[in-house]
Amino acid sequence: MVHVSQHTYVEGQPDFGKHPATRFTYRREPYVRATLQRTDGGTETVDAKAVRWTATHICINWVADGETFDFWVPADTVTRITRRESSWKDVYDQAEGYPDGEY
Repeated sequence: MVHVSQHTYVEGQPDFGKHPATRFTYRREPYVRATLQRTDGGTETVDAKAVRWTATHICINWVADGETFDFWVPADTVTRITRRESSWKDVYDQAEGYPDGEY
């Protein structure tokens, strides 16, 4: 479980034995919009970066209230977005890692 913005979230549990994790290129990770399942039954949407993935899950990373979070979510709850569309932007991004017009 992860605590963010006064809520607790249910973290996905990838089977790394069946589906090994792969990492995106450091500081060039794609931006995503993910729906997090809360323990109270509700959901919340966050903008983040996809840092690792398996065939079934994506590990997202974002900063909220000065704290950094890494969180595995089911892949079907994640949609890729551009950096410009994201409400949160990683201050350490490398511009050359993004397609023209996306940075």
